[in-house]
Amino acid sequence: MKLLCHQDTKIHKENFYAKKKTLCNLVSSCLPAAGRSLWQGFFMKNTFVKLKKKWGIRRTIDIILILIVFSLAGMSIVYVRVPVFKAFGIGDTHILIKTIVYVIIVFPVYQFFLLFFGLLFGQFKFFWDKEKKMAKWVWQSAKRIAHGVKRSVHRS
Repeated sequence: MKLLCHQDTKIHKENFYAKKKTLCNLVSSCLPAAGRSLWQGFFMKNTFVKLKKKWGIRRTIDIILILIVFSLAGMSIVYVRVPVFKAFGIGDTHILIKTIVYVIIVFPVYQFFLLFFGLLFGQFKFFWDKEKKMAKWVWQSAKRIAHGVKRSVHRS
């Protein structure tokens, strides 16, 4: 079996956690094909375990479905953004204007796509809970900003 690894490569123990992805790629490139798939399977399993814990999900298939929903929503918004920008006549305008239009119009459409594809893939409850948390965060942030603006106006 021919190994693809470079003899000169040294990985120091203290850099292990900082360069976890690089290490995974290095180890995977140094292994023969069979070992490479086992290593990548172990790495992906750990990633799924972390996502399950973070999101409070029990089944691995739910993680896969959620990631598919994120992918489909992201790809869909790419196709929606172009017509929206054309409808508003935004072509070679300043990046600040593009950002404002994106936040006001395109971002809420992305949230709709998340709910829509979440419904299609049976993950609506997960995405609806995330939407409620995000809406609460946006509302509280807006209140803090408005309260800060009111304070600065009263001080003048």
